[in-house]
Amino acid sequence: MSDLNKIATHFKLKLSKAEAVKNTAFAIDNSRKKFIFINEADLPYFKTIDLRNVDTCTVKFDYSRIDAGDLNVKNMDEFIDKVQLQISHFDPSKSLNIVFYDSKKDKINELSPLIDKATNWRDSIAAKLPARVPVRA
Repeated sequence: MSDLNKIATHFKLKLSKAEAVKNTAFAIDNSRKKFIFINEADLPYFKTIDLRNVDTCTVKFDYSRIDAGDLNVKNMDEFIDKVQLQISHFDPSKSLNIVFYDSKKDKINELSPLIDKATNWRDSIAAKLPARVPVRA
């Protein structure tokens, strides 16, 4: 989180919401509508996204194969492989996927709280996106 604060200071951003989840940290500057993302394992080390140039923000669920009869013996949550926050930028090269849950690395009891965190961030980011006027033919 200290790196997040250093980056925010460098770019003169005022963080209104910040959080660290596993090896990632991210934050929002509400007034400037900027999103900062840090992942130590990713290059570049950090990314800033102008939320005024984001088309959508969604929570995506990836599921493993469900065979006939599996739902009779397992809960639907047990088939979730990944939960990601997808930030779709107008320039696809600036889009971002943030993994909140990965069944290969995380325990099933972490799933529900991580879904809640991803959903909370989706809602916070979506509230900053520009309003879209539907185009009519």
